[in-house]
Amino acid sequence: MDKVSVGGQALRGNREKLITILLKVWLTTPKELSPLREDGLDLLKRMPRHVHLAIHWGMTMAVYPKI
Repeated sequence: MDKVSVGGQALRGNREKLITILLKVWLTTPKELSPLREDGLDLLKRMPRHVHLAIHWGMTMAVYPKI
């Protein structure tokens, strides 16, 4: 919690940007990626925590392919 936006001076801080990205990745996912999102959520429930980061990165790369 204390690692995001530390020392930032931007009008729209890093924390707000991070929340926007996470919302798009997991809540407002583009319709064509809905099956992938559902699979990702299922994997997050079943897989051990140490592999969750890979699932989050996979979804992020699918939603934001040109970043």
